[in-house]
Amino acid sequence: MGADASNQGCFECDAANKYGKDLTAQDLTCKPCTDPNCSDCSADRTKCLTCGTGFQIFNGACKANCKVGQTRDKIEGTCIDCKTLNCATCTERYDVCDKCLEKYELANNQCSISCASGTVLSSDGL
Repeated sequence: MGADASNQGCFECDAANKYGKDLTAQDLTCKPCTDPNCSDCSADRTKCLTCGTGFQIFNGACKANCKVGQTRDKIEGTCIDCKTLNCATCTERYDVCDKCLEKYELANNQCSISCASGTVLSSDGL
């Protein structure tokens, strides 16, 4: 990778293999993306364009996916817990549930136990 005397002026970096141009080097050598979790990065290597498995883009960086019951804070980029109990996924506002955990159903932003057809929830909740 990089320029050589026989190919002076011609240069191509393999972004698909996590490389970008090192714009600080005189010969514009290829170097890895600055974020090791990038699958593809910008030509100057500083911003991720796509992320590897288990990561998602946040402001040009690859952040680990949030766990079930969490969402990504829009400003900080950290994972925060959904406010609704038994919520599987929530909006960026964290207080609005999109989907409940298995065996729960969503109604009025609450996740309640869902009983199979023909059954009822016992009075003690078990």
